[in-house]
Amino acid sequence: MSVIGCNSRGEVLKILNFKPADWLFPGSKKGSHITERTVQKIFKVAAQKAGIIKEVSVHNLRNFFPRTCWSEGLT
Repeated sequence: MSVIGCNSRGEVLKILNFKPADWLFPGSKKGSHITERTVQKIFKVAAQKAGIIKEVSVHNLRNFFPRTCWSEGLT
């Protein structure tokens, strides 16, 4: 267990209570985010443009990074 100082505790609470005003990836409707399906379509087009022939998905990408970090010893 670690002890958080008064100043650090306030900063942690700011981070935990942070609510962004806008989406990182905004959708076409005001105040909405892009859909999972839109991300999948964008990813598929990007893979085609990159010349990737193997079947890939957003799920593969999501699993690739932590698996690579683990195999490189970056836990």
